[in-house]
Amino acid sequence: MKHNLWKKSTLALALVMSASTLVACGGGSNGNKDEAIDETKTQLYVAVVPSGYGDSWLYKSAEDFEKAFAEKSFEEGKTGVQVYVSADAPGGNTAASYLSGLSTEIILTEDVDYYNLVNSNFLYDMTDAVTGDMADVGEAGQTIEGKMSEDYIDFFKKDGKYYGLPFNVNNTGIVYDADLFDDESLYFEGTSTGKTENNEMPAKKTSGKYKFTDSTGTLSAGPDGKAGTADDGLPATYEQFFALCDEMVKNRSNLVPITWPGAYQFHIYRFMYCLWAANEGYEQMRLNYEFDGTATDLVESISSDGTVTYMAETKIDSTNGYLLQKQAGRYYALSFVEQLVNNKNIYEEDLCFGKAQLQTDAQDTFLMGAFNKEQKRTAMLVEGCHWENEATDTFNRMENRYGAKAAKANRNFAFLPMPHPTEAEIGKKSVVCDAYNSAIFINGNIADNKKEVAETFVKFFHTRSQMAQFNQITSICRPYDYEMTKDEFNAMSSFGQSVYENAKAADILSPYSSNPIAIKNYGVFNPLMTGIWTSKVGGSTYTSPSDSLRNNGVSAKAYFEGLAARYDQVWWQNNA
Repeated sequence: MKHNLWKKSTLALALVMSASTLVACGGGSNGNKDEAIDETKTQLYVAVVPSGYGDSWLYKSAEDFEKAFAEKSFEEGKTGVQVYVSADAPGGNTAASYLSGLSTEIILTEDVDYYNLVNSNFLYDMTDAVTGDMADVGEAGQTIEGKMSEDYIDFFKKDGKYYGLPFNVNNTGIVYDADLFDDESLYFEGTSTGKTENNEMPAKKTSGKYKFTDSTGTLSAGPDGKAGTADDGLPATYEQFFALCDEMVKNRSNLVPITWPGAYQFHIYRFMYCLWAANEGYEQMRLNYEFDGTATDLVESISSDGTVTYMAETKIDSTNGYLLQKQAGRYYALSFVEQLVNNKNIYEEDLCFGKAQLQTDAQDTFLMGAFNKEQKRTAMLVEGCHWENEATDTFNRMENRYGAKAAKANRNFAFLPMPHPTEAEIGKKSVVCDAYNSAIFINGNIADNKKEVAETFVKFFHTRSQMAQFNQITSICRPYDYEMTKDEFNAMSSFGQSVYENAKAADILSPYSSNPIAIKNYGVFNPLMTGIWTSKVGGSTYTSPSDSLRNNGVSAKAYFEGLAARYDQVWWQNNA
């Protein structure tokens, strides 16, 4: 099964040289909505859902499309095209109620129940655009379908037809300030040879604490277990992660290890989903959407000290999918968050659990500490890939106040590869989650005279250069097989480069499924919804792990066992 969307040549970073570089587009939320209609051209209306990745990339794509087809006639008596962009596309459960009356012809959105929209006849059949040759947009011999993995094809191709396509891979994880890690020498030191053989842990001081160094020192092999790669010196296990946090608190002055938006605890359970996937690995995680295969790490029991006893390997099918609630990866994700929220010296509780800290406030806290000496410096942030683009205004204000050193281009951030529950998992291939259920589709009510221009725009948006451009502007990958040139890669921020390299080295996990059970129970299997972490403990039901595990209210073990109690065999029989 093809689920790694980047070719081997890209994995090795054998990037092709190119003379083209990105010229960022302004646009903004006002964009071209007030531009007068040119009756000599065909108008195309495109909307994107308001989100952290903004809309400047879409204005740039619209501009590129207008230039590329300036001499093309899409309607009789007209030449060229005029693309109107707006940032008001419906998303989530509101999409179905808006689409029938929406004049917008192309919608880019997220958190949509795709099959509900298809079955309600709200979407246009765009099969020809997806399977047709892309010669008209400059990529002869290629198709959009040919760039997709089998998982996406299986989901979006309903009854042999395409009504939508995946849009982006907005993974949620932990962002770290690499400059701070250097300034404070917070990388784990490795062996004297620079290698970490047989998954050996980094050298320890006689006190039992790990040794730390800056990025120029001899580093540990990191989560991938390989010396000389991008994750060298980073925490390989949960134990190391919390040892790192303790080091910041005990032996460094004026540091806060981590923060997240207290107003939106869903940042934590989205992170937990991605951590669960990293624990499981691609094949085991896909069982939760296909219900067809062998489960290898179902939990039989958990001892009082957290030791896990496993069940025998179990065949999973449509009759017993409820057993997947017992996957060890779920427990380990809960265990990590239990340690996180109950270790209150590593975060500021009033911010991380107070309703006042929005995601933009958390970003400001994370960014400002390096320059604002009146506040503590924060080392890590729980966020999605979109955070850097969402924080553009903050970067600009900081650059105006503190100079070029505070500019986005000159800050050094990166995604922290997911640490492993134990040493035994070091070296396990990483998983990057497509956790926001994004989609691009053509409105089903589109007029006949607009179908050709809409289909052409969809094909154009899926060319290699457009996907690379989106990646550059937003630091978010597209879920397709494409390569960035060396110039394109170098034009990205350090964070964008980190996201791209992490995705290249990983399996891309799609949370989509055409399985009838998954479709019927969208709210249970969708990583954006609370249903995926709904637990029944005693007579109580819990939906927010970070709140429930805090203050030792519910243990990770109890919460984990409560997942199986909530979605038990009886529930499965009634809902499958």
